[in-house]
Amino acid sequence: MAIYTKVSVPVITWSDLSIIDNEVETIWIEIKNSKFKNILCFCAYRYPSSNLMNFREHIETIICKIANKNKNIFVMGDFNLNLLNYESHPETNDFLNTMSANFLFPYILQPTRITDRFDFD
Repeated sequence: MAIYTKVSVPVITWSDLSIIDNEVETIWIEIKNSKFKNILCFCAYRYPSSNLMNFREHIETIICKIANKNKNIFVMGDFNLNLLNYESHPETNDFLNTMSANFLFPYILQPTRITDRFDFD
């Protein structure tokens, strides 16, 4: 897991929030901004077979820790979720509710990959 930035951009890696295990890989960085709020960038890859509830709980725990830090937050990654199934898939609905409760909304509103199978979460 990696996030690339320009060499001239001052960045701090939040290693204590970043994880790599058999279900998910995450990285958190803070981009220093002298004119506005600093920016926290979170990038995650959730393995397709991993437990979605554990992933959501991990994100929720981290967001609660940083909510009072007065920083802009950007969440990126491959969550292996079909967000179009939020009405019929409770775990996807819970994930979206967690994100929206923290004012984190998707910028991409259309599927980025369409396959013959729709059996992933």
